[in-house]
Amino acid sequence: MLGHPNRRTPELSEIRDQREQQARKAAGDKACDTYDTAYHRSLTDDAEHGLAHALQGRTGP
Repeated sequence: MLGHPNRRTPELSEIRDQREQQARKAAGDKACDTYDTAYHRSLTDDAEHGLAHALQGRTGP
C-alpha cells in the first residue's frame, strides 16, 4: 500500500491519495461502492466467514 502510515512511508500518502482517486474515477461509482461495502464488512467479519465467502466465489455482500 503506497504511502500507508503503518508502512513507515507517510511521505508517500499524498501520492497514494492521488492514485486512489484516479483509480476510483476510472472504476466508476458502482465498483467503488461494491469495494467499499466489502472492505467495511471485512472489518467486522471473522476470519472463518471471510474465508468461506472467498471460497464460494461471491463478490457481493
